[in-house]
Amino acid sequence: MNLPELIELERLLAEAPASILDPGVSPVAIVNDALMNLGMAPLAKEETRPFVPGAKTADRDAIVRLACRLLGHPFFGGWASESGDAARASLLTALSGSVAGRAAASHAERFAVEVEGREELSRILLSGIGTRPAGETAAQAEDRLKAVDSIERKRVMERAQAAEKRSRDIREAMERREAEEAASKMQRD
Repeated sequence: MNLPELIELERLLAEAPASILDPGVSPVAIVNDALMNLGMAPLAKEETRPFVPGAKTADRDAIVRLACRLLGHPFFGGWASESGDAARASLLTALSGSVAGRAAASHAERFAVEVEGREELSRILLSGIGTRPAGETAAQAEDRLKAVDSIERKRVMERAQAAEKRSRDIREAMERREAEEAASKMQRD
């Protein structure tokens, strides 16, 4: 099985019709179509829960639809037939977990419009099913995924902001202490 070229996956996202981001199409239907196109069984009723649209799931739903567009790449058909039953479980876990989880850090448009967003979504899907882009070792793929991962970037920013706040609080406390010591010293003199 030949690994997919990252540029081909990114092109699929870049060429996605704008309607893929519209909330009118249920991700349940799109996931079902993608599964059946890969020769897999459609979603069972209990498997639909992570894909059911809701009031606050527009970004998640659009990201899942974008990821399903990637599944049209010829690599995934070969992967599905070679991987057997484990492929379906792996794919559903990736779509409902790491792919859908991107909505916590980014708007769906980012994954269709921005180069880095397209790379991130492609890498997240590949990683989620246990593979990587062509021409990369597993370590290289993991390093690059960490570099473009919006959730990791959000965590790093939050940690940096918390560290900045702690630093500012310490600095302010030291300044207050110095001012108090100076005032105390002036009173003694």
